[in-house]
Amino acid sequence: MEAYVQQRTAVRIVRVVDDICLLTPDPEAALAARGHVTTFFQTCGLTLNDDKFGAACIGGQVPAAMAGPLPRWGMLALDDQGAWSVHEPSFQQHLAQSRRNVTATAAVLSKVDVFNTDLTHLTRAVALDADLGDRHRAQVNAALVRFVDDYFGPGQGLVEALCEDIIALEGPLAGAEKQSRPQAVPEAWLYWPVTAGGLGLSNPHVLAGQYAEAVRHRRDKVVVPQGPAEAGWNTRDNQWARYYRQLLEPLEPAAPTDTAATRSLTQDFIARGTTISQGAQTTLTAYWRWILSVYGPEIRERFGTFRFLNTELVPLQLLGARRTDSHAAAGDPWTFDADTPPF
Repeated sequence: MEAYVQQRTAVRIVRVVDDICLLTPDPEAALAARGHVTTFFQTCGLTLNDDKFGAACIGGQVPAAMAGPLPRWGMLALDDQGAWSVHEPSFQQHLAQSRRNVTATAAVLSKVDVFNTDLTHLTRAVALDADLGDRHRAQVNAALVRFVDDYFGPGQGLVEALCEDIIALEGPLAGAEKQSRPQAVPEAWLYWPVTAGGLGLSNPHVLAGQYAEAVRHRRDKVVVPQGPAEAGWNTRDNQWARYYRQLLEPLEPAAPTDTAATRSLTQDFIARGTTISQGAQTTLTAYWRWILSVYGPEIRERFGTFRFLNTELVPLQLLGARRTDSHAAAGDPWTFDADTPPF
């Protein structure tokens, strides 16, 4: 198809597997290319999926014959100003599917696994680690927060539902037992690592925040070039080329600033992970450093210590099998490395 179109029309084609993009500054060439694509597929006995086809003219108007949906990439849509935003129908579809999967799961840990896997898919589909502008960043942050805070509907979050499931497991309590029970499940415990005694729920607020910090502190950022386009602007190594190259550079999530207290806690967790993984765990990712920094004080206040689960009691084989089963489809096997610390 690419060869067929390029032999007949001067367009640039960018393709990643089955995602295809046709680029041209000439509206007539765009119309011709669309026609050649349609003809090629018809000859093969195929038709274009109009639900997945989109067109945009950055800074101008799309030819009337091509008017329709905007181009989409994952759960993002591109507007005529070159800005990426979350495609709301795709987001809602993913949220509804995740909600059905979680609701159909009985065990609390299994619910967490399903949610974590679906959240990982969401972060990839909205390009969380890409610096695509302020509008993209704001919409992605809001989508991640909504994914947990409005999981079962507006104001009906997943965290509250999990707490209710956990409390229900205790069964009916009366008398002194009921009075001595904490009024709520500690929020910090929900996000604490499973192998350290917590539930291991992924925190969208922390995920969004660490990349927002990375954007805020990014150095030597290349801005969108301004002014009239020079000859060869889209073929030469110039300011536009540098701008687009930067868009391909994934962001490294920012870690919190170390203090004496957090430094000691981090070292203790690395040492614990080293023991559990027999030396394979040597560091902590930025995400887990944020979890320790944000929720460490509450854990210490509620449990009196960070080591409330002995390393000898961690069921590594059970946890490894459970994680492998729930993440295999997402290509995320459970391993002892910096990305999936075993502590």
